[in-house]
Amino acid sequence: MDPWPSEIAEYRVLRRLGRGGMGEVLLAEDPALGRQVAIKLISDRAYLAIARARFAVEARAAARIRHPNVVTIHRVGEADGRPYLVAAYVPGTTLDQIPRPVPPPRALELGVQLAGGLAAAHREHVVHRDVKPANVIVDDAGAVTLLDFGLAKLTDEVAAAPAPVGAQPDEPAAPGPAAARAGDLSTITFDGAAPALPGTPLELTSAGSQVGTPRYMAPEAWRGAPAAPTADVYALGLVLWELVAGRHPFEGLARDELIARVCADDVPPVRDAVPSLPPAFAEVIDRACRRDPAARYADAGLALAALEAARAPQPLGSRRAIALAALAIIGGGTGVALVATRAGAPTPTPPAPTVTAEAPRPPPAPPRTLTALGGCADLPTFVDATTIAFALLRGDDVDVLTTVGDGATEVLAASPGWDWRPTTGRLPGEVLYVRDTDGGGTELVALDRASGVITHVATASAAVAIGETVYAIDDDSPGAVRTVGAGGRVVAQLPPGKLPYLLAAGGQRLAVVVSDPESPPGVCIVDVATGAVRCPATERLQNGRPALTRDGRFLYYAARAGIRRLDLDTDTDVVVRPGVRASGGLALSPDQRRLVISDCRSFGTIVAVGDGPPEALVTEGLVVHPVGGPAGELAWVTTRDGGGTRMMVRAPGSADREVAAADGELGRPAFSSDGARLAFAIGGDDGGLRVVELATGAVTRWTASAHDRGPGWAAAGALVFTRLGDGGPAVMHQAGPDAAPSLLLEGWSLEDVDRDGHTLLVSRGRRLARFDLGRRTRTAVDLGDAGGGDLAGARFDRDGAGYVVLGGQEQGTFYRVDRRGHARTVYEVPAGQSAGPPSVLADGRIAFRPEIWLGELYELTDDWADLAQPD
Repeated sequence: MDPWPSEIAEYRVLRRLGRGGMGEVLLAEDPALGRQVAIKLISDRAYLAIARARFAVEARAAARIRHPNVVTIHRVGEADGRPYLVAAYVPGTTLDQIPRPVPPPRALELGVQLAGGLAAAHREHVVHRDVKPANVIVDDAGAVTLLDFGLAKLTDEVAAAPAPVGAQPDEPAAPGPAAARAGDLSTITFDGAAPALPGTPLELTSAGSQVGTPRYMAPEAWRGAPAAPTADVYALGLVLWELVAGRHPFEGLARDELIARVCADDVPPVRDAVPSLPPAFAEVIDRACRRDPAARYADAGLALAALEAARAPQPLGSRRAIALAALAIIGGGTGVALVATRAGAPTPTPPAPTVTAEAPRPPPAPPRTLTALGGCADLPTFVDATTIAFALLRGDDVDVLTTVGDGATEVLAASPGWDWRPTTGRLPGEVLYVRDTDGGGTELVALDRASGVITHVATASAAVAIGETVYAIDDDSPGAVRTVGAGGRVVAQLPPGKLPYLLAAGGQRLAVVVSDPESPPGVCIVDVATGAVRCPATERLQNGRPALTRDGRFLYYAARAGIRRLDLDTDTDVVVRPGVRASGGLALSPDQRRLVISDCRSFGTIVAVGDGPPEALVTEGLVVHPVGGPAGELAWVTTRDGGGTRMMVRAPGSADREVAAADGELGRPAFSSDGARLAFAIGGDDGGLRVVELATGAVTRWTASAHDRGPGWAAAGALVFTRLGDGGPAVMHQAGPDAAPSLLLEGWSLEDVDRDGHTLLVSRGRRLARFDLGRRTRTAVDLGDAGGGDLAGARFDRDGAGYVVLGGQEQGTFYRVDRRGHARTVYEVPAGQSAGPPSVLADGRIAFRPEIWLGELYELTDDWADLAQPD
């Protein structure tokens, strides 16, 4: 194999990322643009002809697709007779390298992003044909990128992706992290379709050929059927099945056995492997994996809609409860619809947006900070040329505030309930907002800023004014947008099944943010003069309020990849500020020269609660798995610069220190009874249980299975832990690092071990039990009033006689329960927040990880005026 060059065209090669049988992947720098790229270079000259053909198709396929979850191809060419392909460099970890099983919420988020990228490909008539974990990379922020279109099929062209007749086994370019990046690649600069290279054959696969990676090929692909989006859907379903179960559904089968099984049987139901998987998510996976293509989703767009619906919360009983769910979704940046309408209502399919690339611009200046209030500054709106009203969420209290040009803030409305969703009033000096009523509903009120007088306007859950006319939505008129006051009337009725929950106005148009049971949040445009309703497609719209320009032509909205502008006359949708989070909404000033955004989202900390007020123990943000030690120590897991996670320990009177690190995820730790050792799980190929000696830092490997979780210390220095298997969880016991583990309990998970190491606390669904290690007997635990809802976590109390339980109907209440089942509430997580499993500290307090909603207002600067008024 030839050595890799120091330069390829204008790119300066930095190092090799991976190597395979045909060539290698190189990390290079583009000096002109100051960015890093990945270059796929063919080194083995025996493959030159097929490489040229594959690169041309890969470039043509990827160049059609403009989507944040699809790799960008920049260029194809030849250097010294060797074909190369240049793509965006995407650092991260491929799905085949992350620890498994993946928790269902995270797997669902990964699936939504992967389906989004595939849906964009299918809209452009591109079938990927090699969807597999090794071709999906996840960066440190959790963003997913679909890689490697080398086997893609352009179903509306004659040209097809190259592959030999007969599928080849999965052969990554190189083991380890290098292989994760082997598919991040890109071309000659394209404006749409990539040009064909000289010598490219028109048809690179013959009829009836089999193309793909065997483990992820659909039954019809084995039979040589033409490429279709349903085959990609099948592979998507298998990837999700594998993520949540920790194994492939046909694990261990030889090639011939695999073919026979795939072609003869449906994939086993995923809940057979993961009984706790939410039914809605399981239903999507099972349908995607159907043997019959007609029984699957017809394309990834429909699979995406189903995944988004599975991620959406269930219908809630009040507009206030829906608001809490909306904040949770906004904070996570997920863009999930809020579902509170009749199930099964028909949903029109919106047309696909026309997405075009934004012209190159100088790097924009960072947004300017407008507030620093330490809460969730949400849903900003300009109430005059210089003043912005917004809702501030602090705990369970929401008030309406304003901020002016110098950054000063003023409380406009504060009551024991919620005062929120402010919007510009009908007259100068008036602010409209929604507040709670004593009966549990909501009302629209008007505040005169000069006098401070508040007057009732209507029963409504959201509103906006155009001149002196107020347009509103409420729970009593599903799908209707109406005027309020004397002569009030229904202006427009939204398509069946779409639930409106926010309004914005511009010109004679209303932008209505909607949810429905089958798709992510969307927007419907209402012409108030004619009552006409149109629901254009948007690209991963978030739940915050969008902004319409003064003439009503352009809609600016927060998307997962940044801020986008949708031309409502042409449906052209472009990114105007990538990488800017505005999940709490946007506001345009009356002169359209200022754009203000809300960055309200959730952050994790570590908090201790007891008889006094909560105390923040760790405030760095991205932390999980807090655990207390016997002498007042605290251990937790946090992120690591450059990727991966690290284990931190804080001893009384000492500075925080790192005791372990991994490229993947570290699990919940456990202190030994003397506090000298820490046991923890590590995921990935090098997974299993580890024990670190805190005095020396020496690490001992106890098990080699990535399915081992949540260790605890039993008597005589043994470890007990949960092992996840095909039949569900099991509690295991292992006497030492060189001993074989033995089974204690099938179908149960370990929660905790008492301080003597003789009794285990185990759980099974909502049930909690004690397990005596000596007698090998199990005794049910009476949770009393604490057993009225789901069980989210449990620990022995400090004396070992009682229990600390996280549960309740909302899984947000901490209880202390004695041996007789008497439960006492210790702490309730404020509305709008959530909590992780408890740990009992040496002083008896409960430590846990809450999620707190934080986010300030910012203003985009420099070139915003040009972006806001396009030609």
